[in-house]
Amino acid sequence: MLENDQTLLALILVAVLSGITGLIVNTRLGKTRPKTAIILMLAIPTLTLGLFTASLINPPLPPLEKAGIHIQRGHFDEAIALLTPHHEKEQDNNDIALQLATAYFARGLLHAENDKKNEALQDLNAARSITPPDAPYLDDIQHFIEIIEKK
Repeated sequence: MLENDQTLLALILVAVLSGITGLIVNTRLGKTRPKTAIILMLAIPTLTLGLFTASLINPPLPPLEKAGIHIQRGHFDEAIALLTPHHEKEQDNNDIALQLATAYFARGLLHAENDKKNEALQDLNAARSITPPDAPYLDDIQHFIEIIEKK
């Protein structure tokens, strides 16, 4: 099935389900609160369709982009949690490895700044082990590990 066919099928399914929901609301409220039932019969399909359309216009971000946003915001735990399963599945993917190593590196530096030597070394060693051998900052990671070990 083509992507457009899947979108059309999903749109039809959303419309049918919201219509059924509207009918159920109408039968339960129709006699006691007719105005409310009419409003809900119009609102439910409209809101459902709007949410569905919004999800098509703003699809979820790919994991690398989402992790990059987490890293920029200093949410290193979230970036690591997001990227780790992808890295385990695609260990040869250097983009994922670099992004994950960056998150570990940044979190390790944050730990070092807060005098958490063990956590810093753990994260920096994780960054070093994940980083591809040709990465430009591999020497920097090693340098920071040596500095922290001397403290």
